[in-house]
Amino acid sequence: MTTDQVGADRELTLHDHWPGVPTGKYVITAEHTAEGTADGKKFKQTFTGSRTLYVRGPRFVLTPEQVHACYPAPGAAGAFADDLPHAVLAPAVLPWERVLDKGRPEVPWLALLVLHEKDLPVDPATGRADQTRSVKELLPGAGHVQPPKVLLPALTEEQDPKHPESCRTVDVPADCFTDVLPRFDELPLLSHVRRVSGTGGGDHAVLLANRLPRTAGRYTAHVVSLEGFTAKQLSGGSPLMPDGKPAEKVRLVSLWSWDFAVSGTAAPSFLSVAKQVAANSAGRLPLRLPDGSTGKTAVSKRLADGFVPVGHQLPDGARTYAWYRGPFTPVVPHSLPVDATTLTSEAEALIYSQAHGVFDVGYASAFALGKAITLANTDLARSLGEVRAAATTAAQELAKRLARGLDINTGRVQAKSFGAPAAHPGRLATAAFARLATDGPLLAEPPAPAADPGAATRKPDAPTLQPVVDATTGPHAQAAVRTVVAQYLDRVTGAGLDPARLLAAVPFDHLVPDPGLLPPESVRLFHVDPAWLRALTAGAGSLGLCTSLDLALHDEVTKQVLAASAPPAAGLLLRSALCRDWPGLQVVARRNKGAEDVLSGAPRFLAADLLLAFFTAAPDSVVLRQPSQVLHFGLDGTDLIKLRYARPEDGEVGSSMARDFTGVPLRQPKNPARTREVLDTGRLRAAVKDRLCESPPRWDSATALPPGVLGLQLLNSQCQLVIEAAK
Repeated sequence: MTTDQVGADRELTLHDHWPGVPTGKYVITAEHTAEGTADGKKFKQTFTGSRTLYVRGPRFVLTPEQVHACYPAPGAAGAFADDLPHAVLAPAVLPWERVLDKGRPEVPWLALLVLHEKDLPVDPATGRADQTRSVKELLPGAGHVQPPKVLLPALTEEQDPKHPESCRTVDVPADCFTDVLPRFDELPLLSHVRRVSGTGGGDHAVLLANRLPRTAGRYTAHVVSLEGFTAKQLSGGSPLMPDGKPAEKVRLVSLWSWDFAVSGTAAPSFLSVAKQVAANSAGRLPLRLPDGSTGKTAVSKRLADGFVPVGHQLPDGARTYAWYRGPFTPVVPHSLPVDATTLTSEAEALIYSQAHGVFDVGYASAFALGKAITLANTDLARSLGEVRAAATTAAQELAKRLARGLDINTGRVQAKSFGAPAAHPGRLATAAFARLATDGPLLAEPPAPAADPGAATRKPDAPTLQPVVDATTGPHAQAAVRTVVAQYLDRVTGAGLDPARLLAAVPFDHLVPDPGLLPPESVRLFHVDPAWLRALTAGAGSLGLCTSLDLALHDEVTKQVLAASAPPAAGLLLRSALCRDWPGLQVVARRNKGAEDVLSGAPRFLAADLLLAFFTAAPDSVVLRQPSQVLHFGLDGTDLIKLRYARPEDGEVGSSMARDFTGVPLRQPKNPARTREVLDTGRLRAAVKDRLCESPPRWDSATALPPGVLGLQLLNSQCQLVIEAAK
């Protein structure tokens, strides 16, 4: 069992940026020159045509469809001291659809600005630091508003505009603008494109913030537009008004924003919780109680096989103990001495150990649970009643046909007269079914009986005497019941007579009957006992058994239901904060060296901290993986970055190198009251490159570290807990 930080099964590629066609007006001109000879004369003629098109893109507002994900999640609260907030946007070209500097197409026009609640004054009326205002206030012309000492972006009016009527803005104090906003040369380093291959993947742009939220309180992350600002204004100097005087505030358009909170108490990480689960489960993966005894005793053998002692009351009222094991067993279960599909009562499922004078009540409990589940399922109880009624009707019809005189041994009609009507069809059918259950296929339609010479002289009101036969041998009843079962099987299974659905209804204390089987922060593996499921199914179908016809019908229904089902063969139970604190925890189960996926359906969360997963076969390895949406960026610890291979010739791209980087540079704020928590991204890029150049495999010292490579070093990928078979 190992824990490591790894990527998902799908391939992840980071690109520096995504070039596209900038927004604006474009004129496409086509020219074609035709020349040749016509009527003996040479000619040359030029044809031209042009079309005007407009490339549009978001300018003031982003829609929810354009914001693929945010980290930390909106409304989240916790410790994010080593995390860089980020936004994932679509389409991938979005941050480069507008141009800040024509000579630097890799510089995005969007940035992620993270502000603490103390950075901006809050409007008492709205409780927010941003304001909604008309777009016309920002554009030149009628409606433009220039507040005193507030630097506005120098926007231009676009031809064929399709912008909204209003937008949200933030007025950032000048010192905060200088301290927190990413600088012009840092903007390319804080943006890249993430390509994920496979189902559910795609291309998305990623905007990283440069601020590590280390101060307790509320933060707001804003996707802001830098359009209308020059490279000089974004280079870290104090903002100046157009007349050269210092500005007190800078107005930025916020296209999207979300809030999160930082608490003073650090929550356990996925990695630390996974390590705790690994420590508590190592050497104790099978679902069994720990055995504190010494030596090999009968009790030790029972505990090793997954049994637990339970209280048991005998028929005479005396109380003793018995052994119980549910459907989950740590060993491959043994076959029963009797066929569980033929069980008709709990007593038949009791197993008694004469050597030790102790009952095994596991299968009897399964049978009783099946009956209880049917009692609680009105649809299933009704469907079982319908199939029994249909079988009774079919058996009655069979009795009438047999009473017409078919001799099953000779195939000839025998006419016999009695002074009383024929026997009750139901009783006759019951007897026939009980005796014919194991005979061959259904015979052809019997011939009509011979004419009764006395019928013409019989009085009209006299009872008609029907020829009868001994219907206790032959295939007719069994064939009739099989026909009824085939007609009603889908209805019965659809109502709930299915091993997998019945298993889902079993109370948890019958699956795991002792807390010691699954202690906190642990994982356990198990086989599924098919005999237990057969007893459960037999019990569910046994409700209301009365006649021998019911018994034979019950056997046939149970056998066909089990034959048509594909219950799980093994499974996993996880009791951990991994379930509660990381919703969407992923389970991957494989065998045959990873070639075969054996996960049976989606894992079930039985409680906030309890997960149950089934497998179609015993797996070679099981992986419990952090949800894919938690892929984020930041440090690997205070002042620490674990470096990764960035080139295939050096090693597997993305895998950890045996090399760390320490000494993460932080920007010194101009405002002494502001905490040093803003990355100096330019210095970080240079320092990481120097560390990569120190020893083989060395990065080329003459080559700058691309944004995608820096993003790879800051990537905090999914953690996972790996459970593997012993080798």
